[in-house]
Amino acid sequence: MKKLRLVSAFSLLILFAACSGDQQSETSNLVILSGKLHQASNDLVKIDYLNINLLVDTLDAEGAFHISFELPEASYLKISNSKQYFMLYARPGDSLYLELDMLEPYVGYRVDGDRPAENAYLMAKDSLQTLLGTIIYIDFMHESPARYAQIRDSLMDELASLFQKHAAQSTFDSPFIALEEAYLRYKSMHMNQMYPMYHRHLTGEEVEEEEYMTEAEIHDMESADLGLASLLSASTYRSFVDQRIQRFAKQIEPDTTEADFTLRHYGRLLTATDSLLEQTEMRHYFKYKIMNSLLDSKGPTGIDDFMEDFRAEQAPALYTSELEKALEKWSLIKPGNTIPTFQFVNAEGDSVSFEELKGGLVYVDIWATWCAPCLAEHPHWDRLKESYADQPISFVAISIDDSRELWQKVLETEEMEGHQWFTDNAWQSDFTRHFSVNSIPRFLLLDADGKIIDPKADRPSGGIRQVIDRHLPEREKSDQA
Repeated sequence: MKKLRLVSAFSLLILFAACSGDQQSETSNLVILSGKLHQASNDLVKIDYLNINLLVDTLDAEGAFHISFELPEASYLKISNSKQYFMLYARPGDSLYLELDMLEPYVGYRVDGDRPAENAYLMAKDSLQTLLGTIIYIDFMHESPARYAQIRDSLMDELASLFQKHAAQSTFDSPFIALEEAYLRYKSMHMNQMYPMYHRHLTGEEVEEEEYMTEAEIHDMESADLGLASLLSASTYRSFVDQRIQRFAKQIEPDTTEADFTLRHYGRLLTATDSLLEQTEMRHYFKYKIMNSLLDSKGPTGIDDFMEDFRAEQAPALYTSELEKALEKWSLIKPGNTIPTFQFVNAEGDSVSFEELKGGLVYVDIWATWCAPCLAEHPHWDRLKESYADQPISFVAISIDDSRELWQKVLETEEMEGHQWFTDNAWQSDFTRHFSVNSIPRFLLLDADGKIIDPKADRPSGGIRQVIDRHLPEREKSDQA
């Protein structure tokens, strides 16, 4: 099935007849969106604002939907169905209608209602960006600095010309003009931010800013205002600010009192945000974004202090409630919880469970034979296991392969020994669903009583040794010293 590779900004929408503008208060924040999605991947349509989900609705048998939601300001909205998505522009009080084929979005579509000119332009911009390949920067980041700059300028000229053409033919909403001008300006800047990293990754060569940017471009990027909250809806501005935070964080000395590598990293990001962003709304958004990412990568372990500080700042309810909802998803597997009894099969075909490993720590690797990052961790795993050979800790590798036969063949070929377990039903097994496993490799650390120490522990190649040492019995740690 062909995917919407971008549809990252486009158009729609007609005034739903039963909800005309004269029936709404001019001060209403309500947006009404209706339409029909043909050839949708599933029966769900999601609405996101600033990458925060506002609501999920169900398409009827014909792919139709009719929803309403509160929108605090004029902004872009992300409308998605499975992995296919597009963007629309709306203001509080708007009524919009869309009809399109999700597999052929640029061929047959119906767009009407409030903001028709803006959304028609967004559709044209998406189509052009898909054609030009400006969504996946990596397509041209291997080029030499001079060639990269030439391609960048050519692409941006095409996009700017399209905007100028549509703006000359239509009366665009003033907030929309500001957002689009920001989108174009910061798109170029973000490409320039990413070029050295991508180029080094693809070619192994280092490049200096002076090789692909003029002095004026460098000055423009370094002096860009990081306090324009009205531009948060522009994804390229958010990406630009995010990269500035990332770069600043690398210059901060890590807090060596915090043993966990991941928490040190996110702590520096939050410190960088406080230092760089003076504007309160900007600071709240990016601190929310950082903590949401921490929950995604680390789970609830260690986030309590960060959350307490965030609440004390009186951050908007939209952000705190989203973080609370994310934390709620981890409630079953938060540190201190006892895990249920799960049954697995070992390499010999015998039924096994964590119950038989009680009495010592258990470090779990959830992996699959087809997962390259999982395999990359195995040498680190083997060294870690060897260094704790005389300690009360078990190392358990649990495969979520679809094929048990393939798993056993890899075990034999690679001479993988120790606690090698297999779980039926792969991603849908009771074990993987209980621990919300949606990507691998994934690691768990359990205590001697089968209680969770960390539901998303560090990798063997990361800082897991410090965490293990902290939880080994004092006598064992003394022996190791």
